Amino acid sequence: MPDSTPRARLFSLPGIRLVVERSNMSQVTLGQVDYSSSGTYRCEVSTEAPDFETALQNKNMTIVAYPDSPPHIAGALSVYSSADEHIFANCSSGKSNPPPNLSWYVNGVKAKHYYTTDSGVMEHEGPLFSSWLALNYPLSRLDSGTITLNCSSVVAGLPPQSSLFVSRLSSASAEPAKQRLHNNGVRLAGWPILLIICLLS
Repeated sequence: MPDSTPRARLFSLPGIRLVVERSNMSQVTLGQVDYSSSGTYRCEVSTEAPDFETALQNKNMTIVAYPDSPPHIAGALSVYSSADEHIFANCSSGKSNPPPNLSWYVNGVKAKHYYTTDSGVMEHEGPLFSSWLALNYPLSRLDSGTITLNCSSVVAGLPPQSSLFVSRLSSASAEPAKQRLHNNGVRLAGWPILLIICLLS
């Protein structure tokens, strides 16, 4: 209350370190915030007697450690043949708090959950966390040409970090085609010889 004495009182709470010289009746400044400073903060205004009307508003504050690096893509090939069946790749995030949420995009389209496998979260000193997400995508869903793999990492609704890997899907390799042609030629060449042997006998 404006007429209260003292005009200001401080209460000790975990994670709350008020900078008194930069705080007043309309604003507060916190210093040395950490993860325990996260929570719901409320501002309450009350009038004097006899009405004692009160107005209040709540806002949530979350302390976040942004990832120390963009996500990393591993296991993908630079060239895929139509003889291949799937794209196998892994995405690992940087360290953050809370843990990052990872998503795969193939040629700009988000991969369905059944094409991905969540490999869990690892805790590091801090505490900080890193996430892993594997991709197992069927090549039958893609046409020949460029394949763009994008792994996106999002923490607490902040702007995402992403990494790109560009591959190429080619037609079946020439060597298996040559082998099939050679095998077919042997079988076809055998028919006239067999026919001649039958006629002579």
